[in-house]
Amino acid sequence: MTAIKHVVVLMLENRSFDHKLGFLMRDNPEIAGLTGDEQNLNDPGSPLPVVNPVTDQANYEGDLDADPPHELADVAIQLYGHGGMPDYGQTPDNSGFVLAYGIHQPPHGGGYAMRCFAPGRLPAFHALAREFAVCDHWFASVPGPTWPNRFFVHCASAGGFVDGNVRVYGMRTIFDSLHEAGQSVAVYFHDFAQALILQRLQVDVFKGFFHEFSTFLDDARAGTLPSYSFIEPRYYDGAEKANDEHPPHDMRLGDQLVARVYEAVRASPAWESTLLLVLSDEHGGLYDHVPPPRATPPGDGVSADPPFGFDRLGVRVPALVISPLVPRGTVDHCVYDHASVPATLRKLFGLAAPLTERDAQATTFDGILSLSTARTDTPLRLPTEYPPLPGADPNATDLPGDSPDDPPALVVAPPAPAAPLSALQRKLLAVAAALSVDESPEEAAEDRGRVAAIDDERAASAYVAERMRRHLAKR
Repeated sequence: MTAIKHVVVLMLENRSFDHKLGFLMRDNPEIAGLTGDEQNLNDPGSPLPVVNPVTDQANYEGDLDADPPHELADVAIQLYGHGGMPDYGQTPDNSGFVLAYGIHQPPHGGGYAMRCFAPGRLPAFHALAREFAVCDHWFASVPGPTWPNRFFVHCASAGGFVDGNVRVYGMRTIFDSLHEAGQSVAVYFHDFAQALILQRLQVDVFKGFFHEFSTFLDDARAGTLPSYSFIEPRYYDGAEKANDEHPPHDMRLGDQLVARVYEAVRASPAWESTLLLVLSDEHGGLYDHVPPPRATPPGDGVSADPPFGFDRLGVRVPALVISPLVPRGTVDHCVYDHASVPATLRKLFGLAAPLTERDAQATTFDGILSLSTARTDTPLRLPTEYPPLPGADPNATDLPGDSPDDPPALVVAPPAPAAPLSALQRKLLAVAAALSVDESPEEAAEDRGRVAAIDDERAASAYVAERMRRHLAKR
């Protein structure tokens, strides 16, 4: 019988493996990371190209625009170094990250795609990488944007879509499989749950399984976490700043969220029977040097426009497997993608059938938990002291934690004017507007006008949180 009774997945936004973990190869040469010699040309086809080397000078915020290019066509440029739809049967060379960024984001310049974090500059995340397991061949499921990749962690499929538009997504989910097998599930969210775009999670039976993040902390403290917990970060700068790591949000807040989740699980009475996975949904247009391998199509549809057969994985993303059953300093080289999550859950909890052919063939990561006895040397707390980086604000102020017990470890600049919405945030706004709530036709019309007027993060944050509460309160 498995020793694991609780699986927790924290999925952050839009960062590549090399961006967050590549330079940790300096400390651990087993990691398939960066030597510092990697580079991209601003235009591989130019007779006088400019060389853009990889650097360890990434800033916590300010380097990146809100939407570095990462749609399917953009990622094709990043992987193959030229425009036009590629032959995905050909192995990529990852030569076009600077070219793609430079086309779409000329104010910043394509070289920003090559900026990565030095060891220790994401102290909580890097501490976990040293203490537990780094999966250095975990790839996004699709060489494209957020939504299809998040669908793969829930459904082992994107339903044949790669664009992330708001539509009816009716794929069967791992939540269905677990619930039908008598296992408990929960989605914990901060301001909004992107998972609600999935129609099967909008039915009444699942409404009681959505909870605010504070409930996760309570459940961990009480040792009552469900069999499967999925945590969604804060997507908007509102009353509190976003911690999803989506550019241009402050990476220190994402690092602090990682620390909070780990420390809550570590202090739980159920720690010894808990597996925590921390990963990013996709690379967000940022450089990674490892070509993505071929993939097993889910078998439930392909994309016609743009054409894609779901037969190659996306760009490599950071992934950590955390448990007292993981030997310290593990580096796992197996190829995983997000469908490895439902595949592993199926194995751990004895579920009857896979969701699609993708998770039927996916590698499971339970083998990383190779110790027969739980470690007693795992840290109770993680470091959250952030060294100044290039361009740091000399007038930065302390940001207190989320509760009186949290130390004010994070140093950030004073609040900036409300920012315009990213493409992801606009789509989340549309999902929130489409949720079922109790309202009259007149109220619905007024609400549509209200949504149309929203053009900054603070207003959007308040709106999606209100709609989320009203949807979950409706029975």
